[in-house]
Amino acid sequence: MNTFENLEKLNAQIDIWIDEEEYKKVHQALPVTNDKLRKNVDSCFKDPNCTENKDSNWQTILPRDCSLPIEKAYPPDAEGDGISLDKNDNHWSPLFYAKTLRARIQDRGSDHYLDDGSAMALIGLSKSLPILMER
Repeated sequence: MNTFENLEKLNAQIDIWIDEEEYKKVHQALPVTNDKLRKNVDSCFKDPNCTENKDSNWQTILPRDCSLPIEKAYPPDAEGDGISLDKNDNHWSPLFYAKTLRARIQDRGSDHYLDDGSAMALIGLSKSLPILMER
């Protein structure tokens, strides 16, 4: 399989893990590599119930200053250092980052995340996701 096929397979696996509530597997496969961004994401999820009064933290996790929020993906059957996400093709990293955030939100099992700044963060991320074109 080539890199694109491996990333497509991992993308499908991530969706299955999220559906099966295997959130740790998602985080292991898609680690946020930028230290500052990772700390900001952790800050958003510090409160076990919701991000009450922390909406400003959600603005810090939008990767405006970080072109690759996730630099490498680690499929379960991959050997070695994982798959480097190409800096010239910036669609995989934001897609996987959005799925990482989705897994973190669902792991909390709280609708409060969807009532606050997290919704704005996910909307902002969606602007950099790949668009399917009709053929």
